[in-house]
Amino acid sequence: MVTDLLGYEFADNVVEAFFYDSDAKVIEMYFDYIYEDKTIEKPCKLVISQWKDARSKQHDIGVHESLESHLGIISMILDVEIQGNRLVMIINTIDGRYIELVFTSPEVKVDFDNLKR
Repeated sequence: MVTDLLGYEFADNVVEAFFYDSDAKVIEMYFDYIYEDKTIEKPCKLVISQWKDARSKQHDIGVHESLESHLGIISMILDVEIQGNRLVMIINTIDGRYIELVFTSPEVKVDFDNLKR
């Protein structure tokens, strides 16, 4: 559920490892630390999966297209917004692009235990 992100701060945090499986509809991002309620730092994995639809576009340019049309290796999450049943993320890729990702009805989990990469 998208509301599982509430209480965690991912903005401006470097993604240490990234995994994407298009067939299984899973994106995993690993962090060496994450702020929880702005006081506790913990390593974790952010898992976005089982979305009904996923779109991407260059930030502030053009229209949303398929997720793969703009997705690259994520190096940093810059912003996260929950808009109803949608998760909207602005990310930076390792090749310096700023991309907006929009997931409709995704399952979202912040995992502190299963951190094997």
